[in-house]
Amino acid sequence: MRFIIDPSLFTRIISDGPLPTGLPKLHLEFITVFSDFSMIVKAFEYAITLAALGAIDSLLTSVVADNMTKEKHDSNRELIGQGIGNIGAGLLGGLPGAGATMRTVININSGGKNRLSGVMAGILLLAILLGLGTLVGHVPNAVLAGILITVGIGIIDYKGIKHMRSIPKSDAVIMVLVLLLTVFVDLLIAVAVGMVLSSLQIFIKHINGPLFFGAAAGFQDIMKSIPDAKVVIIRMDKVPYVDQSGLYAMEDTLLDLKQKGTSIVLTGLYGQAEDMFRHISIVPDLVPEENCLAINQCENWLKNNI
Repeated sequence: MRFIIDPSLFTRIISDGPLPTGLPKLHLEFITVFSDFSMIVKAFEYAITLAALGAIDSLLTSVVADNMTKEKHDSNRELIGQGIGNIGAGLLGGLPGAGATMRTVININSGGKNRLSGVMAGILLLAILLGLGTLVGHVPNAVLAGILITVGIGIIDYKGIKHMRSIPKSDAVIMVLVLLLTVFVDLLIAVAVGMVLSSLQIFIKHINGPLFFGAAAGFQDIMKSIPDAKVVIIRMDKVPYVDQSGLYAMEDTLLDLKQKGTSIVLTGLYGQAEDMFRHISIVPDLVPEENCLAINQCENWLKNNI
């Protein structure tokens, strides 16, 4: 028995050949669209969708990078830079882009954790555009696929899956629902549904390590991004020490939450941190005694109060 193999199969496996090189031409044909109102409406609809999807994608990528580098990104700077870049791409006939999670993970894992790494990535892409595309185009597709699969597995949040049974059921349901919507429907719809459902329920914030002057500003920035949740649970069991700056940062945060009508629950508050909270009457003035719970009491409190 003889097997006949299509030679073109190897071409598809090996590569797609050299990439096109050279700077693109400036495209201003879009100006004619403004003479047709129906086209303006249609273009605006697509623009809003792409902008929302791009913003979500970039911010999710930034959160992944924050978790890996233990730093905090500037959302405004990220989105303004993305907008400027996409305006330039549109004028040159390019497609809109956003944050790339896989490339970011590869960059960080390779040691690139500062702004210079982003600059170098841009310079490399420019070099590919100006001439190196003839070489890069011959990289086997199988190699690229292997890299993408490895990185894709690496960004899976195994911790979230591992704790599915221990987190509140409402959080688990939202997590599974968003996952299914992302895979089978659309990322934009999944994120929108997740944000709406999360805002109607509970937000849990874990604080790991001492709350002192060096961490106070970062703590306040994170707490300001809390959605308008009905209940905010702040876990304090891993906070061994609170200084004056951290105490005032916590007080300002709790005052903001109280003004929004949010119920505040502290769990695992003990030792020096508890003494400091009581010293300036955060407990019981801002957080009632009955809302200061042990870790294992939280679920019962939610059942009785939600």
